[in-house]
Amino acid sequence: MNAHALIQRQPFSLADTIDQFLSAMLEQGIETDDEIVADGKLHRIHVVGDSRGSRNGFYCLHADDKPAGIFGCNKRYGFDHKFHWQSNVKTAPWTEEQRQAYRERVARERAEKDAAEKVRHEKAANIANAIWDNAEAATGDHPYLQVKGVKAHGLKVCRWFKVNTETGEARLISDSALLVPITDRKRRIHSLQAIFPAKLAAVGNRNKDYLADGAKRGLFHTIGKPLMHDGKPVFVLCEGYATGASIHECTGHCVLVCFDAGNLPEVAQSLRSGLSEVGKDAVIIVAADNDRWTTQPIENPGVYHAKNAAKAVDGLVAVPNFTDLSGEPTDFNDLHQREGAEAVANAIAEALNQPADACSDDPWDDVPAVQEETAVAESSSDPQADTILPETEEYGFRILGHSGAGTGSKRYFVYCFEINQIIAKSASELASNAGLLEIAPIQFWEGLFPSPRGGISIAACADWIMKIARSRGVFDPSRTRGRGLWPDAGRLVFHQGNRLLVDREPCRLDEIVSDYVYESGAPMPLPAAEMLTAEQGSAIILTARRFRWENQGAGDLLAGWCFLAPICGALKWRPHIWLTGAAGLGKSTLIERFISKMMPDHWPAMFQNSTEAGIRQTLGCDARPVMIDEFEGNTEAERKRTEAILAMIRQSSTDSSSVVARGTIGGRALNFNVRSMFCLSSIGVNLSRQADIDRITRLDLTKNTPSQWDQLEAELDTIEADPTLSRRIFARAIRLLPVIAQSVKVFSRVAGQALGRQRDGDQFGTLMAGAWCLTSDAAPSEVDAMKFLSQYDLSVFGAGDADDFDDSQAALDVVLGAVISNGLPVGIKATVAQLIDHAINGVQTRHGVTPAEAANALAMHGIRQAPKGRKMILFAKNHQELASLVRNTDFEVALTDRLGRLQGAQHSKQGSRAAGDLPEKADFAKALRRYVAVPVELCLITQDMSEEAPI
Repeated sequence: MNAHALIQRQPFSLADTIDQFLSAMLEQGIETDDEIVADGKLHRIHVVGDSRGSRNGFYCLHADDKPAGIFGCNKRYGFDHKFHWQSNVKTAPWTEEQRQAYRERVARERAEKDAAEKVRHEKAANIANAIWDNAEAATGDHPYLQVKGVKAHGLKVCRWFKVNTETGEARLISDSALLVPITDRKRRIHSLQAIFPAKLAAVGNRNKDYLADGAKRGLFHTIGKPLMHDGKPVFVLCEGYATGASIHECTGHCVLVCFDAGNLPEVAQSLRSGLSEVGKDAVIIVAADNDRWTTQPIENPGVYHAKNAAKAVDGLVAVPNFTDLSGEPTDFNDLHQREGAEAVANAIAEALNQPADACSDDPWDDVPAVQEETAVAESSSDPQADTILPETEEYGFRILGHSGAGTGSKRYFVYCFEINQIIAKSASELASNAGLLEIAPIQFWEGLFPSPRGGISIAACADWIMKIARSRGVFDPSRTRGRGLWPDAGRLVFHQGNRLLVDREPCRLDEIVSDYVYESGAPMPLPAAEMLTAEQGSAIILTARRFRWENQGAGDLLAGWCFLAPICGALKWRPHIWLTGAAGLGKSTLIERFISKMMPDHWPAMFQNSTEAGIRQTLGCDARPVMIDEFEGNTEAERKRTEAILAMIRQSSTDSSSVVARGTIGGRALNFNVRSMFCLSSIGVNLSRQADIDRITRLDLTKNTPSQWDQLEAELDTIEADPTLSRRIFARAIRLLPVIAQSVKVFSRVAGQALGRQRDGDQFGTLMAGAWCLTSDAAPSEVDAMKFLSQYDLSVFGAGDADDFDDSQAALDVVLGAVISNGLPVGIKATVAQLIDHAINGVQTRHGVTPAEAANALAMHGIRQAPKGRKMILFAKNHQELASLVRNTDFEVALTDRLGRLQGAQHSKQGSRAAGDLPEKADFAKALRRYVAVPVELCLITQDMSEEAPI
């Protein structure tokens, strides 16, 4: 055995292994001064000759009894090319002691290296924050931003020095460097990128530089706030700032600027892993630079790197394509400046609505798996700290859609993040400075669509908004929600005004993933932490019963309304009540000291002498109870006002699909789908339409009921002395909502069967279910509900009175009860029924109305006795004065058709000439009309009533 063989059997030293490995790298033109660690893991290194801070080289080295490894350079050879190396030196096998010693030394050296790097990064971070704190906010007039045609999103401007780390000498490079913060997910600044107005020789004839020793891997700069797509937030990753600014300004999407292609996969994986740790998902789009002009070391490295980054996180790839390739454009900023914002928006939308691109094979397939250090922020108990929270979006808004054709003046709906409200604009309003400035500041529009003559191109801005609105389709205003309690996709959402509680968990207004848009409002009181008990609810029922009600059960119906009204947005049927009674019976006490104390402060909307439009505008999209005092209709103007409000109340009982939405002068979008429960109060009640009677339960106070004032006053004092009572009642209603929903179903079904009409079942069953749930923590059985309802005679409240199939008698009753003065002596008014009685009896009454005067007054209103002694009363068809008697009731349309369905009624017939036939037409005060003949006995009143004085 010769000496040479003996030497070859000696264990080959680590230094020898590394020297041979470095020599092999150098032969391929890859020279590095970085330390080579033979730990079998993948490392990236700086290659001599490349820009400072870059790490285009990579290697993986095993130093064992069979030294081997791979290496390469992304810049020179591309990701898909690797060089394989194996030592040709025969070495003796390592002992276990040698292996352990080697592992410990490598671990120690790696820890020392990491510690030193951490010190350098921390020092650089301190310098970066000091520079940032002393810099000024950047404006859109910076030369770089003007050239690129984008705004300053979270940037600053400061002087920039180049520091020699060996001598400490600082040399001024630029007086106006644009600073881009390099941050982690918690917005902590780790380093800075400086962008100069022009290329500088001092930084290698480039216009960008980084802070020395600053961290960058896995870090980024955020622009904007994530938008939602299919229930997931969207993040767009790109290389440079100008590219990211263009993407954000053209699409509204949140953009993470990663600074270079090599950092794209680092940021993507950091983002994905951070979201996964908190159980969240997101759509990640990598916006590629289309480097079609670069073919070495790989073809189109921008698209190549973007696909690799997207593949690593199951992301999507967006590539800018140009109609004109002159000047060799590459990125989305070039696309923005050349072809406009719509081209950028379309490219991102196309990527967003397609599956992830198939990516090339992983260039590291032959390399062992690597666990690299990333800049993922440490975990936090606050979920908001574990996700990227964009800075306040100064110019943020979301275009929702348009109002569609056939809606009058077409409008475009925009949700403004700053105020969390929807505004509506017409095309002419969008094409004005005022309209655009209400959506975003002028700097935003100047950056997006500058005019060649200075300022903004108003037409281009308006066209951009309208195009996006049209692409998103018709916006349904019923999707807008204000304050109140709402069901939402199986969740219970309480909208307090400035925030949401989703299944009792706090949530920002714009954070919830929903088909609905939640608008902001003034904050309202929250429910109490402790809910009202069933025993305390029973005491409230007893207090409600002590008021001087005309009918037993009114107190329970009122208490049920008070309990349910604050959660009216969560109910499928919303019943209303009308309190009535003469002056001095305690209506004001009932409202001020009882009803208003059952609901949290400011929760009910209080009105007096208001109009329908005023109530709608005050409510907006809120689901709140409404109380209207002095709801009288004594004059014609008051009757019109109250009728309009009653029409609104009818619509509010259910969630109708017929919604009216239009803008105000100020541009706010008004949603005319009211979702409130109403409490009306007045001395008299005017309910003539059956649709109103079905939806509004009349509760009468009377002087005939003995007063329990002493006991009632003591209980009201106790209620007023409890500041948390209303919020505890509110908490009970919210927490027992599933019980309430089930109770409403049971009571409505049982009441509908008992009363013979399901509409009565909905109305009284819902109110009684409210009373039940105020005093019980469990839903009733059908037997329980039947026993509860059997305590009261609900017919005294109008239940069971209506006939769903024939309203002819109701129509006749309204006509007979109508008051006439025209044609009668001055100062005399009488009902139609009274005048028919006077005319048929043929005698002058003691009130001074002769039979002839009665007949003439009736004829003037299209009513007369049949000729030839026939015992019929004729009602003229198409007679204006007859129609006026039933105006603003359910019967003003097709009145005579209804009268014709009465038993024994006849329609006049064309060509009636036979003996005994009624004529084809009759004379109504010199006007010949066809008519409907009604048997006279249906139109006469009793003797006692006939002697009542005219009105």
